Order: sequence, then structure tokens, then C-alpha cells
Amino acid sequence: MVALCDTVESRVKPLAERLQVKYFLDYNKLLEEPDVQAVVLAVPTPLHFDLSMKAILKGKHVLCEMPLAPKVEQMKKLESASEKAKVVLMPDLNFRFALYTTSVKILLVLELSEDPLPFIIVNLFLQPA
Repeated sequence: MVALCDTVESRVKPLAERLQVKYFLDYNKLLEEPDVQAVVLAVPTPLHFDLSMKAILKGKHVLCEMPLAPKVEQMKKLESASEKAKVVLMPDLNFRFALYTTSVKILLVLELSEDPLPFIIVNLFLQPA
């Protein structure tokens, strides 16, 4: 990871400092950064198409939460643009409230805290052999 981007500085700055990466408040400026080869878009759905297309047109690979766009024709435009730019456009079906996802979030919070606590994740989805 080389940079973070958010529109709220009080939210992004502390995390960027902790991770020792650059941060941007302007997505367009982030896309101008030569060290940025790919973007992960975890934004509200109405922003997926525009932000993905901007990144593709700047030659950046894109990992975007689903749906990639609200309309099929927009998805086809993204596909065509990514093929033309020779970049990867990858949809992500993020199960943000699934047990394994929330467990990883807990791990990250504990890892980033000053006094991490040990804990165990129980996988409730394991089935007996």
C-alpha cells in the first residue's frame, strides 16, 4: 500500500500516519501519483462507475465492490475501457458483515491498538467430517 484517499482528513490522516503512507483528499490527485498502480474502491455504489472509469483511464488496475455499475451498459463500458487500457478490472463481493470479515476487522483493530489483546476466532461454518 502506498497511499490512502478519503474526503475527510480527520479520518484518513491518523491511519496514513500509522501505516506510514501518503494520503490524499482528492481522488484525482491520487490517480496522478506514479507509485499508485491499482486502487481499491470501497465507496457508495453510485460512485463505482465514475471512480472506476477515472482510474482505468489513468492506467490503474481497479478492485471495486459490487456492483461495478448500476447499469449493464456502464459495466460494458468499464470492461471495454479496461481491455483497451490493458488493466485489470476486478469486482469484489465483499461480505463485510460475515463472521470471517468482522473477525479480520477485529484483528486489525487489535493489531493497530497500543495494547493488543489475545483472542480466538471460532469458525461457526465448519461442518463435521
